[in-house]
Amino acid sequence: MMFATDSSNLQSRAKSKVKKVGQLLANYPQTVVGVAGFTDNEGSYSYNQGLSQRRANTVANLLAVNGKPFTKGCSYDKAIVPNNSAKNKALNRRVEVYLYSNRNKMSDPCR
Repeated sequence: MMFATDSSNLQSRAKSKVKKVGQLLANYPQTVVGVAGFTDNEGSYSYNQGLSQRRANTVANLLAVNGKPFTKGCSYDKAIVPNNSAKNKALNRRVEVYLYSNRNKMSDPCR
């Protein structure tokens, strides 16, 4: 579980894992990094858009070893499981990290 409900602060275990990814990325300085934030479906779409962007920014700040990663908030688009239980909602409160060989290869993580 990466984030508590209505929070852009990483849970301690998630923060430690993100830092490890950052250490690995330092070995690949040419890699372009993208970070997308996601939420569960509690609250309005527009509120969750801002929250998902803050989540992406939180992780991007920890991964900023090769320059600032590109970030995007996706609100509750692209849920990985139905938002029908507390456990599933926790799984949807996440970020995804994308690695690209160059900026021209980047795609929209919200689709």
